[in-house]
Amino acid sequence: MKIFKIKKKAQEEMVGFALIIILVMVLLLIFLGISLNQPERDSVESFEAENFLKTVLQTTTQCRDSGGYVSLLDLTFMCGFREYCLDEDLSLDKDSCLVLNETFDEILEESWNVGPRSVVKGYNLKIFLSDDEIFDAFKGNLTRNAMGASQTYQKSGEMLEFFFTLYY
Repeated sequence: MKIFKIKKKAQEEMVGFALIIILVMVLLLIFLGISLNQPERDSVESFEAENFLKTVLQTTTQCRDSGGYVSLLDLTFMCGFREYCLDEDLSLDKDSCLVLNETFDEILEESWNVGPRSVVKGYNLKIFLSDDEIFDAFKGNLTRNAMGASQTYQKSGEMLEFFFTLYY
């Protein structure tokens, strides 16, 4: 009488293969769970406010002086010192504070989409020259969640400070 030995090698391979598939599925579920739990971008990063402020201050304006078009930073100093600038034709004196207000309002309006369905709920930009406020722009709602940036510059012994806050 012959006794047949049943080879269990194939069964062991099937069990190993099933364990590998189960392990891969568990890892996939963990990865999927982590990636689905991360919210979409629902806040403003502080570097965005800081980069915005730095970039805006280097923007040229419609005002000119003897050297050409002035930057928004230089225009802010001109406003603080109550100086006038020239228009594009170099013919008429323009109130630097009026140009400053118009330019900042336009840039802020075009740069930040503020509203209840937007990530940005509001913003506030304040500019001080030696503790005197020379500009204040606010739009939207003040919330408890905020990111901001500040920049400080000095010219002729006067300190110019910019404070920009984004509310989300």
